[in-house]
Amino acid sequence: MITKHRAEGEARGGILCYVKNCFDVVVLDTIIQDCECLHLKIHCKSVIVTDVIVLYRPPSWNLTNFVNSLETFLEKQEERKLIVLGDLNIDLLNRESRNTSEYLNIMRSYGMLSLINKPTREEILNDWLVSTCQDHIFVRYGKGTSEAGILQCKISDHYLVSSAIEVSREQYSGSSEPVFKQKIDQEK
Repeated sequence: MITKHRAEGEARGGILCYVKNCFDVVVLDTIIQDCECLHLKIHCKSVIVTDVIVLYRPPSWNLTNFVNSLETFLEKQEERKLIVLGDLNIDLLNRESRNTSEYLNIMRSYGMLSLINKPTREEILNDWLVSTCQDHIFVRYGKGTSEAGILQCKISDHYLVSSAIEVSREQYSGSSEPVFKQKIDQEK
């Protein structure tokens, strides 16, 4: 488990990522404006498997600055395998929103595929169920299998989201035996 805590004196926030212990992880000092960012470079036998960017953007932080800074970051990532995930407080279900459309267009333009497209937060407001998708997992992984799921249990006001990426041994050794694959059973 790799964590990044919010600055001392700040309420709430902080991010974490679980990575299977067969991988080596390097934490990079990456700044994306108007969000908290944890950038991990994941290695297996000294070969880079992927970069994982875990983000939290509080709803009151500047969305325009965040989107512009995220785009600048993605421009620098070339064709690198990449996973971007987190609670971004951008509702992917609200296709009428200009902010959502702009964000999705940027992600698509850099080859990022959304794995979470169903509600990740539900609450009753004025006797109505309000459902939003504010927790995202985007991947640019090329060849390989990626799966994601929404675990409908709340340890906060959001459901948990999870992702698994299959990494084959041929990516770093020439063998085709899978190194890591975990299916998520959403029925349990």
